[in-house]
Amino acid sequence: MFNQLMTAFRKNLRSYVMIIALVVLWLGFGIAQPTYLSADHIQDIFMQMAIVAIMACGMVFVIVTGGIDLSVGFGAGFVSVVAASDRVMVMWEGRSNGTLGIAEATQEKIMARATGIEIA
Repeated sequence: MFNQLMTAFRKNLRSYVMIIALVVLWLGFGIAQPTYLSADHIQDIFMQMAIVAIMACGMVFVIVTGGIDLSVGFGAGFVSVVAASDRVMVMWEGRSNGTLGIAEATQEKIMARATGIEIA
């Protein structure tokens, strides 16, 4: 049984090289920085991967249906610039129009007022 597994592994070694490299990187970073493998950090990684995963699912759908469109990178960059500029404008307006004092004009409070979502 072990020989069959090793034969199959050697036969498909080129397919497994990237997975092995990824596992080695995870283990290396986990040893170098103990908090790397913590639940909070893994949750942060998954949150950052979510945007790319959603775009990748959309691209798979487009490519499978036959409409080859590779402009997702441009769209993601454009949307992130628009969102960042909107956040800067909301922060500027919240501080400049006097609805919040200087001490209480934090990003969280300004965004909460802009979105209407108050977090206690």
